[in-house]
Amino acid sequence: MPEKTDKRGDFRLKLTTVHTNKDTIKIEDEIELSLGRPLGLKWSNVSGNLSNVAAATAVSLNHRGPVIVVAGKVADTWSIAKTLHDDPELGSRAAKREELLGARGFEDIEFVTDFVKREFGEDFALASLLGRRIGVHHSGLSDEAKLLMEWLVEREHIDTLVATTTIAQGVNFPVTGVVLATHQYPYGKTMPPEDFWNLAGRAGRADQAGTGIIALAATDAERSEILQTFVKRNVSVLDSVLFEMVRKMTKSGRPIELHTLYHMKEWSTFLQYLAHSYKQIGNHARFASQVEQILRGSLGYQKLRQEDASSANALVEAVNQYANVIQGKPLSLVDSTGFSWESVSSRTGGDWEVRNFRKFVEPGYSLRIW
Repeated sequence: MPEKTDKRGDFRLKLTTVHTNKDTIKIEDEIELSLGRPLGLKWSNVSGNLSNVAAATAVSLNHRGPVIVVAGKVADTWSIAKTLHDDPELGSRAAKREELLGARGFEDIEFVTDFVKREFGEDFALASLLGRRIGVHHSGLSDEAKLLMEWLVEREHIDTLVATTTIAQGVNFPVTGVVLATHQYPYGKTMPPEDFWNLAGRAGRADQAGTGIIALAATDAERSEILQTFVKRNVSVLDSVLFEMVRKMTKSGRPIELHTLYHMKEWSTFLQYLAHSYKQIGNHARFASQVEQILRGSLGYQKLRQEDASSANALVEAVNQYANVIQGKPLSLVDSTGFSWESVSSRTGGDWEVRNFRKFVEPGYSLRIW
């Protein structure tokens, strides 16, 4: 949320921590993201303007890696993207990012830009945005263009992807942060828990040690309170889901064999979380030694431990057994597809070939999707 400072036109942008894995991540209750005029915006530009607050938040985070900004409407995606495009400090920010994460070429950006120009016209706004490593993703673009945006984010050639809320239903690539300019779909429908947590699960790249951040834009204390309630309610929903899943399984007398439960939506989400955590830790023995620590910060394990210790113990044992199942598997596919390992394996016969998008393009730039 932005705060006005004593200096005319300047503002301070802060994050208030609502929910985190308190046992494994130590973080201040409030974090200052920026002070001054990020993106050249003044206090009058962010006061009451969620899109500008979201843009300023994204530019304060994307030096760590790709960030998704979620907007309410198609028009808002273009507005936010333009604000990012006009950043007067873009050059210095790019230099800072390359210092932290390494230099990148423009070959893939140029390839996609060429496709966009042929598909939509030389003057289409997206072509200019791509030159500044900004992408957009919404229903007004062709499926091919949206796939190419996702491809560039996966390859970390785009720093900020501005998308409509519908991306929450199908986002399947990891990023370092997600910034929500709105938590509602068009016509005022609140984003359901499964969509919110699908977005949240993408924040924090599995191959990086950094902490994933989910930021919800607020312009005043009243909206901040609404958003805090929204997040806490979603956390509560998932707490109840895991508690009921495990209790139901143990009461039935069936052993919890996680690799056999992937076809059930609620368990598939949990398996995806475990696979993501396993890959993030990167060491089988260390994962096994930290199972309880991992579970304490996820999906209601603490409630289960307090109210049904035997079921909690059964879950810990099941997770240890599951770690043996996924050991040595190409778990990057879990992050890049948004499915559990078992779902990916069953759909590909255990064999997954990663294809470069360039191989999909026929003469005349007709993109062929496999």
